[in-house]
Amino acid sequence: MNIGENIRKFRKALGLTQAELSEKIGKSERMVQKYETDEVVPSPSKNLEIIAQASEVTVAELMGCEAELNTETVIQGTFDISKITTDDLMKELFRRFQ
Repeated sequence: MNIGENIRKFRKALGLTQAELSEKIGKSERMVQKYETDEVVPSPSKNLEIIAQASEVTVAELMGCEAELNTETVIQGTFDISKITTDDLMKELFRRFQ
């Protein structure tokens, strides 16, 4: 699942319309449409965090990586997510999605 699909999934899970999400994140409804169709990828430093907060999920969940991070923790037993910064996470996620 990609970022846009996740934005749509979490928005709908909260029962929000695109207009309601756009109001919560301070963007136009058209921009939310563009995010959901992957026409535009939200800025990792600002918009993804705002969308994640409005959708009541983590940035990792929004980007579809929560399960992968949990699996890595179990398999390796040495992965400490508390030591990863948002910037590190964003860099890794964008590397994977390019």
